[in-house]
Amino acid sequence: MIGIVVCGHGQFGSMMAGVVRLVIGMPKNFAYADYRQEDTADDFEAHLNAAVQELEDDSEGILFFTDLSQGTPFRTAVALANAHAERHIIVLSGTTVGALTETSIARGYIHDIEVLADLAVEHGKKEVMRTETHIEENQE
Repeated sequence: MIGIVVCGHGQFGSMMAGVVRLVIGMPKNFAYADYRQEDTADDFEAHLNAAVQELEDDSEGILFFTDLSQGTPFRTAVALANAHAERHIIVLSGTTVGALTETSIARGYIHDIEVLADLAVEHGKKEVMRTETHIEENQE
């Protein structure tokens, strides 16, 4: 099964893991890492490596879901992916709850990490939308 690590600034990783747990139950081969305010970049790298160690050794690759592109969590995940090319790691940014939950579920039947990463991106794009709302005043 493809592993998932969700990470980001503050409590993004742990909070997103909590939402996933609430919506679909805690999936297998799923970990998180938080980049807390008191952490250095080296501290966060250690948190991220610990999260990767929680995943099954026989993962069919790892998807990193990060909050912001170009932030420390994203850049650290990219550096880890480059250092461990044999693990086939793909780093995604701009994580939404819908993309993360749908991808977590889809790992049960999609075993190609490239296809799964594309699914996550497409689902994330569909999640962000503008809705026009009009509230009518109560006219008496």
